[in-house]
Amino acid sequence: MLTQILVLMSSLLIASPAQAVPSEFTIVGSGWGHGVGYSQYGALGQAREGKSFSQILNHYYPAAAISEVSNDESIRVGLTQGRAAVFARAENLGSDNSGLEVLIDSNSVAVLPLGEILRIETNGSQAIVSAGGDDGRANQIGAGGKVTLRTSGDANIMNVVGSSPQNNPRTAFASSGHRYRYGFIDVILRGGKLMVVNELKLHNEYLLGLGEMPSSWPQSCLISINHN
Repeated sequence: MLTQILVLMSSLLIASPAQAVPSEFTIVGSGWGHGVGYSQYGALGQAREGKSFSQILNHYYPAAAISEVSNDESIRVGLTQGRAAVFARAENLGSDNSGLEVLIDSNSVAVLPLGEILRIETNGSQAIVSAGGDDGRANQIGAGGKVTLRTSGDANIMNVVGSSPQNNPRTAFASSGHRYRYGFIDVILRGGKLMVVNELKLHNEYLLGLGEMPSSWPQSCLISINHN
């Protein structure tokens, strides 16, 4: 038995000639994003190497030109679509006690106090707007093709969530990811369903709401993500 073991060990020690080390390696992977364009951690690495924000952007978008745009330019960000109901309410961030202004087809119809539930439902041809009570059905406000929401005070945010009519608004509000401080919200009837869009100024509203990088990262990183 000992002889067999020694023979086996000897055969293991006599390895075939080592393979030549490849001149290059290809690594395929992905992170949390879509895998196209700007990489936040890649930008961090470049910033630590002393690259400016323009150099970082030119690395990812070599064919793009960096130029100034007007501060008055607005963008529209789609939030959700294909909904049968949308719930909204104003929530307070400070001492401002004003609430949520509601416009139907560009006409101001109500200003709801903080915390009052607004319900927007579709009947297929109109967006039906009501407010008040535990489910937002206490008082009908009106109906139309577009409902616009905006806070009437600087210290407020809008909690706006797409949902289904049978869902509990208060439960829907408690979830995360649908609170908006800047610009205004349009709830638009499209194909019998509701689409929610946030329109806001590019430079002094949209960029203030971004939270894609830690504020402790190098300044060139933070500037580059805001120009991305």
